[in-house]
Amino acid sequence: MKQLRLEDLLAHLGRPELGALSDKAVARLSLGGGRPLPLAARALLKVRAPAWRAPGMWSRAAGTSLRGRAIDELVRETLGVDGFEPRRYWDLRALAKALPGRCHPLDTDLPLAFLYVDGEPADDYPVFTLQQADDVLDVVIETPSLLVYYAMVLGLVASPTYTGGLYPSPEHGKAMRAAAKRCGVAPTMSTSRLFFEAPRKDEPERPPRAPRAKPPDGGPGPAPAPAPPPVWLGEIYPAYTQPMREAWTLLQSADDASLMSAFEAARAKSGIQRVEAKRVRTLRARLGQVQHDYYLGNVLLFFWIALEVDLRRGEAILRDALTAVPTDYGSIGLRPSLVVIAATTFWSDDEVRRELLETLVVEHGDTRFGGIVHDLGRALGRRTGITTTAILDRAEDLVSGRVRGDPSLVASSTWVACVALLSREPRTFAPRVRELGARLGDRLGVEWRSFVDQCTEAVLRDRS
Repeated sequence: MKQLRLEDLLAHLGRPELGALSDKAVARLSLGGGRPLPLAARALLKVRAPAWRAPGMWSRAAGTSLRGRAIDELVRETLGVDGFEPRRYWDLRALAKALPGRCHPLDTDLPLAFLYVDGEPADDYPVFTLQQADDVLDVVIETPSLLVYYAMVLGLVASPTYTGGLYPSPEHGKAMRAAAKRCGVAPTMSTSRLFFEAPRKDEPERPPRAPRAKPPDGGPGPAPAPAPPPVWLGEIYPAYTQPMREAWTLLQSADDASLMSAFEAARAKSGIQRVEAKRVRTLRARLGQVQHDYYLGNVLLFFWIALEVDLRRGEAILRDALTAVPTDYGSIGLRPSLVVIAATTFWSDDEVRRELLETLVVEHGDTRFGGIVHDLGRALGRRTGITTTAILDRAEDLVSGRVRGDPSLVASSTWVACVALLSREPRTFAPRVRELGARLGDRLGVEWRSFVDQCTEAVLRDRS
């Protein structure tokens, strides 16, 4: 891969936007301790307005010196909600000891990207992500520098994959290790990534797995355990290779103006705003990369754009993808995300009813922080052909125990119904949702009550 230069990034962005900062204004900005902003941040602030979050960490109300946050403080701010205190579950002191530098958030999404600043002052620093999956809380090195991070956001560098970010690329993996060393940190190394994991407080250390013993007669031994279901997009990627190829063929056939128009419309409808392309050449390059990377946001936008280019062909392609991807909603969030697209665009009321009112929904992500369950609920609420009474009856069946199943599936399905009710009549159903949450917590038992209460509050906050 050709060496990425700041000049390439600036040439891609073109002329300065209205509201970009002057040299004098940029010179007044600094990180905590008098450190200068990274070179890429200073350059981008001169051509992009601060509202674009060019440094991702500065706004007019932030003052001129950015002190950043300690990692444990960042975890509490990002994951803490009423009734949930992260340090009760993870040893944040151990994480802070491993990462003593300052963290400057670059966005507000999860996983949260942030600039990690430590060691000797430099022109650039690595970008980390804070991510939580199930019971695991870890910090992963996302890119070796802010320059590479900006290039990745703009599509000049391939997006991270779910199977290890940019680490499998030798040119980035070596730079990431060097950036970590320059900041004085020693991440854990796995086969595909560099990361720091916050130890659990309430989970005993697991004993090492014992090797399977061979029977005395030398026979084949017990049958091997069945393979676990796929959990990474990379593992199920072969299942939807053909629909992705068909979508790419469709997008290649569109003229430049139609493709850019479809891209803007898809971004507006999907809410995926982090993917940016000012020029059609960059857009085509980014879309071509989607077939080879596993970044979920890019994959979903790919399908949204296909529907905008040609609704009939796009619908056929998305139906093929829904058929190809495992029906288990837990498959890394791909299927439920595709369900949101289908339910929002072309599915009939019967299809939406079957998927969201008659099937238990496996939660992907965490309902307490928004996520796919909220998106599914809003998609259900928009279907005028499905009555409010039917949605309320479904919630009652789930809460009362008339629908049997794993507690997590029952809870997730309940939140889908509750979000749909609140999206229609928030004032009317807010007390009812609170009551449904209390009854669900009572039925599932004491070990679920705190979680259910937190989810109920999150659903009520999100009712707008």
